[in-house]
Amino acid sequence: MTLKPSFEECQAIGAEFEQLRRQTLDLYIKASNMWGSTLLGDMRKAMTNLDMSISKMDSKVFKDYPDRESSERLDVFYPTNKK
Repeated sequence: MTLKPSFEECQAIGAEFEQLRRQTLDLYIKASNMWGSTLLGDMRKAMTNLDMSISKMDSKVFKDYPDRESSERLDVFYPTNKK
């Protein structure tokens, strides 16, 4: 059984995942420009898996925090305004 994290903990991990995804995408683009995307198929799959995990966590935040505004919940993993 897992414990329900606080909404603030969700926001903190969401920010870390946003940074990880951005850095991974930047690295993928740089490496693709150097060696082509064919060599990086496994990295692309990893990025897809990361996106799927983020989507699942986003769904969990929506389910676990119905008292929060939709826009506030959406900003956890898909920030619309940079702070």
